[in-house]
Amino acid sequence: MAGALALACAQPAAAQTCHPLTGTWAFDAAASRMGGGMSFNPYYAVAGIGLTLDAKPGRVMQSWHLTGAHLDEIDSYTTPTDGSEAATDAHSHLNTMPARVQGTWEACTLVEAGTAMLFGQTVVTTSRFVVSADDRRLTIQQEAHSDLGDSYRTLVFMRATTTGSTPR
Repeated sequence: MAGALALACAQPAAAQTCHPLTGTWAFDAAASRMGGGMSFNPYYAVAGIGLTLDAKPGRVMQSWHLTGAHLDEIDSYTTPTDGSEAATDAHSHLNTMPARVQGTWEACTLVEAGTAMLFGQTVVTTSRFVVSADDRRLTIQQEAHSDLGDSYRTLVFMRATTTGSTPR
């Protein structure tokens, strides 16, 4: 009996339907919490964020368009979701993009782990990308930890466009 119970628990759950991560997402500043912790140069304060995601088997391509009074830049990189780690080619003067990333899927949630350098210190980051049940909202929970301090923020985006489904 115990063996049958253990075997039943080891079986994978039924396939879950996930809303596509792929698409263009519009930043919802009112619903977002930029958080505290590590401070950045206020001269380059981010006022707007445009985000485009393209999920394919084994990877998610990301393009972040950051805007502000003294800021207008696009940082793009690819997060592997096959267990490997990759260097990013994002060279943001804001030090906001991870230098190395690795992604995994936890059900329908993309979990991205990264490391970056900020003011000569290693920063370890984790981001969780979750699409709402109604397929209209993307919430990204971000946290960063280093000797400089800890930072937590929630970025909320509304779907502008979509294509396809989110492959694993």
